[in-house]
Amino acid sequence: MFDRKADLTLDVYRTDFQNQVVVDYENPFEVSFYNLEGSSFATSFQAEFSWNLLERLDLKTAYKFYDVQTQYKSGKRQKPLTSQHRVFANLSFETIKTDKGGIWKFDATFNWFGKQRFSSTTLSPEAFQLPTYSPTLTTLNGQITKVFSDAFELYIGAENLTNVMQKNPIISPENPFGSNFDTTFVYGPIFGSTYYTGLRYKL
Repeated sequence: MFDRKADLTLDVYRTDFQNQVVVDYENPFEVSFYNLEGSSFATSFQAEFSWNLLERLDLKTAYKFYDVQTQYKSGKRQKPLTSQHRVFANLSFETIKTDKGGIWKFDATFNWFGKQRFSSTTLSPEAFQLPTYSPTLTTLNGQITKVFSDAFELYIGAENLTNVMQKNPIISPENPFGSNFDTTFVYGPIFGSTYYTGLRYKL
């Protein structure tokens, strides 16, 4: 495309489950396990696009639609905490390799997750009820690598550069032995930005 290399990949999958153990969290005061009675399926569509924007500068993007539904005792519902829409983008750049094999690598990754369904909390006291869906979620990661030779390289990076954190990931955390205490609603990062560094050495 525009005299630069580009690739487009499309994948579609459909799985229908006949014999399945259903894990049911739709009652906030209990977890039920039972055999599937009815239909359960997973439909997945993924589109990937990669493009060499410039010399040594590459862009990779992907979109995924993921629809998972199961027949619960309370009716057919989308699987909890499963985003139907996801977007991924990665931008990478490498410098020209020196005579000694040295090179710089730069990498940035963007992730976007659409809303995710929460298990029903309508039976809980009003103070502990949640909306039907979570907010959308965006994260950004980055890494810089200095390659000194084919055997040795150093790197530094960060995860969740946008410092996205889920507020109140635990319901009723002040009362861990109470009937409303619940840790099953974690849909995103519960820690802020994380930074790291390291080295790789090949023997």
